[in-house]
Amino acid sequence: MKNAFVSWSGGKDSMLVLHYALTAQWYDVKFLFVTIDRATQAVPIHQVPKALITRQGLSLGIHTRKLYLNWPVSNELYEQLVLAEYKLMKTRGIDVCVFGDIHLKDVREYKEMLCRKAGIEAVFPLWGRNSNDLVNEFLSLGYQAQICAVGHPDLPTSLVGSELSKELIASLPAHIDPAGENGEYHTFVWNGPLFKRPVEWLTI
Repeated sequence: MKNAFVSWSGGKDSMLVLHYALTAQWYDVKFLFVTIDRATQAVPIHQVPKALITRQGLSLGIHTRKLYLNWPVSNELYEQLVLAEYKLMKTRGIDVCVFGDIHLKDVREYKEMLCRKAGIEAVFPLWGRNSNDLVNEFLSLGYQAQICAVGHPDLPTSLVGSELSKELIASLPAHIDPAGENGEYHTFVWNGPLFKRPVEWLTI
C-alpha cells in the first residue's frame, strides 16, 4: 500500500476523498496538508480557524501538516513554498497526493504540474462526478458539516453557520454548483464515520 497525504481544507470534498482512501484501503494516509494565513490564523478563503483544523486531525487520528502563508500570495511564491512541502513529503516516503477537485480542469492541471515536479502522483477520486450526487453521498455516509464561508453574490452571508443538508442543497439557485466547486460556498466537517469524537466547533 502506497503512502499518501490529502490536500486538506477541512471541508466536505477533502473529507470524502479521505473516506474513500481509508475505507477502501487505497493508501496509508500519513498527513492532511493545509495552508494557513498567518494574519488570520485560518484556512484562506474557507476561513476555518487553525485550531479547528488541529482538532479535526486529532479526532481523525491523522497528523495535520500546516503551511503558513502571508495571504494573498503571488503564484510564484505559492508554487515555491508548496513545491518545497511536496518534495519534503517525497523524502519521507510519501508518493501520492489525494485531491478533492471535481471538474475545474485548469486547477487540476496546475496541481498535477506541482506534483510532477516533486515526483509525486496526483490522484483525483471525485473527478468528473456529478456534484449533486457527491454532496448527497457525503451526507448519506453520515458526515456533518457547517457552511463556513460563502463566495457568490447570490448566496446570503446568513448561510454561514448553517448545517449542510440535502434540503439546503436542493434549495440553492440552479446556477449554483451543488458542491460549491466554483467557490460558491465552503464547509467545515465536524463529525462522521471516521471521527473518534465530534469536533467542538462552537467554542472557537
